[in-house]
Amino acid sequence: MAATTAKTTTTAKTAAAKGVCIDYPLNNDNVYCGHYGFRIGTVGNSEWVKVSVNGGPWQHCRRANGYWWYDWWNFQTGSFFAEAL
Repeated sequence: MAATTAKTTTTAKTAAAKGVCIDYPLNNDNVYCGHYGFRIGTVGNSEWVKVSVNGGPWQHCRRANGYWWYDWWNFQTGSFFAEAL
């Protein structure tokens, strides 16, 4: 049986000057491994938002309920940082 209670510490870096802010996870949040939905807020009408985890490739987010979302799947325990633009 896979461990479902393992946690991952995520540090969110934001592009506040561009009107983009990672709402969740908060800085130094512990999140459960497997899946996490990033919530990104923007000022104004953005045509797109992208997220990068640990300096990896930029991934497109989806728009729903007034926010942008990125579904992060299949990650293991460790320390991670996220950036949004």
